[in-house]
Amino acid sequence: MGRPADHGRGRGRHADLSPVADSTVHAARPLLESLDAERRATLIATPTDRRSHRFDIRPHGAGQTVLLEFS
Repeated sequence: MGRPADHGRGRGRHADLSPVADSTVHAARPLLESLDAERRATLIATPTDRRSHRFDIRPHGAGQTVLLEFS
């Protein structure tokens, strides 16, 4: 299960992005459902048209993208 990232372990800040398609999203569902709706929305791309999606990473402020740490 994921948890908020902790950067206090001597590692530099970094991001690993792993986009998941519709066919694999079911495996991520328990993690997504463990977040409240507002935080979950920061992890889901939004459609811009029939063939494209947009995913914005907001490092701070309103709508800050949720960061998770996996162990």
